[in-house]
Amino acid sequence: MRLARKSVLSTAVDYIARLGVGILGVRARRPGRGRFFLLSDDYIGRTILAEGAFEKGYLASLEGLIRLARAGDLMQAERSVALDIGANIGTHTVFLARHFDKVHSFEPNPMLHHVLCANIGLNGLGGVTPHQVALSDRAETLSYVQTEAGNLGCGRFERATVDQDATRSFPLVRGDEVLLPLLQPGERVVLAKIDVEGLEDKVVAGLQALLQRDQPLLVCEVTGREGGERLCEVLDRAGYPYRYEIHNPARFNSLGLAAGVARALARGIEYQLKPLADLEDRLYPMVVAAPVDLLACNPSQAIAA
Repeated sequence: MRLARKSVLSTAVDYIARLGVGILGVRARRPGRGRFFLLSDDYIGRTILAEGAFEKGYLASLEGLIRLARAGDLMQAERSVALDIGANIGTHTVFLARHFDKVHSFEPNPMLHHVLCANIGLNGLGGVTPHQVALSDRAETLSYVQTEAGNLGCGRFERATVDQDATRSFPLVRGDEVLLPLLQPGERVVLAKIDVEGLEDKVVAGLQALLQRDQPLLVCEVTGREGGERLCEVLDRAGYPYRYEIHNPARFNSLGLAAGVARALARGIEYQLKPLADLEDRLYPMVVAAPVDLLACNPSQAIAA
């Protein structure tokens, strides 16, 4: 099922911008995606400067997914709540705030958390609450090791040692212990976006009571077959038997990068909601988990990115 589509023109403009030909101020002429303070030497900041937004196609797909879920009455709530777990500078937080009554955003990195708070204020998001803490299945302290230069959101968590820099050691807490006391009468968590560099299974395991109570849609980034299999085991225990991939065939195909770029420039890019069967050893930008079959809901219209 197609959730979104990038036009040929939009695709061509973004590829040109990535090559450095784009005008840096283009983001100001693309309304509706929010305004951001950026770290210009970081990957997300550079992408927004070049393309006007970060992960436009996947955000449009998320919007299509929300429409699909609402068409199937999966997001009914007196007051809807979304979670942005691994919020970085808040690109998804700003998006989610347009669609839900409240958003709780979690970002433990002090530098990114400060920029997140600034972007919440810049966009006037009174319904968003930022939290400088990481969620997991238990309370502990882990060290975050950045594995890619120029990308603060790319790394891995390790056991902290006594002599490590305290600014790189983050507290982790069990999600249920943080979130359940925050929810007011009438509030229901209807969607959780999770991007936590390999701890996705632990985050979901720490939300068991919340998942049982509210049964939200889960949207996770998954890296590699092993991480995906761990996550699927936890999802099975949580009562989430339906898993899907939001698939970009131009990005992940057997013909190689050059062929994918040529295809995207010629035909644009479609983002498809596909059942996730056998996991491959690659990056999955958006794995969707649900307690019911999303493909049985009424199809929503694709949203041009």
